[in-house]
Amino acid sequence: MKIILDANVLVSALFGGVPERAVIQAFKEMVYISPRIEAEFQSLSAKLAQRLSPTKHKTWTHVFLPSVLGRCERVGVRRKVDLCRDPKDNAYLSLALEVEADILVTGDKDLLVLSENELRNAGLTFLKILTPRDFLELH
Repeated sequence: MKIILDANVLVSALFGGVPERAVIQAFKEMVYISPRIEAEFQSLSAKLAQRLSPTKHKTWTHVFLPSVLGRCERVGVRRKVDLCRDPKDNAYLSLALEVEADILVTGDKDLLVLSENELRNAGLTFLKILTPRDFLELH
């Protein structure tokens, strides 16, 4: 199974619970990342410094993120999808198209509202966009 994890799921996983379990489950499969998404993950460090406790921020920067990035399969994206109302989320859809991902795990409403017809019309007939809870229910 080919899986893509959204940044919001990774940040939420720092706090445990369903997102953490979803991330752990995802890494029992192949998890993919593109250079653009990796850059988004890296840029979160500065934003999270304002929102997280110093301990959580240090965990994100020095433990969690390097571990996640070290376990992802990096793939360059050649084809672009322009489907989402939030343009930055199109990077996840473009990666899904490139690797023919089975699942995109996200809590992002801009991605979750996409219909099967919209995905099919963009060539993403194989993709399911699931919340962390829904993803865990599959396993």
